[in-house]
Amino acid sequence: MESQDELTATVQGLKAQIRELQQLVQFNDEGEAPASHATTDGTQVKALREQIAQLQRDNAKLQYRILHLLRALDARDRSSHS
Repeated sequence: MESQDELTATVQGLKAQIRELQQLVQFNDEGEAPASHATTDGTQVKALREQIAQLQRDNAKLQYRILHLLRALDARDRSSHS
């Protein structure tokens, strides 16, 4: 089972990826592509949006998992202190 620190790091990494992808989509929507992404076309934007959606789903699943792991730890702590 992964530790809380590993899960937190995973969630933070996913959030960073989501922010980066959202910036790319925003730049494309505004017609202001950064130099390194100047060739982004509609197909790539669609792929990026799908990737963002998948990352958001993964992030939600990991947050749900973290919540339940924290609850399990709290329950264990309460039972060991009784």
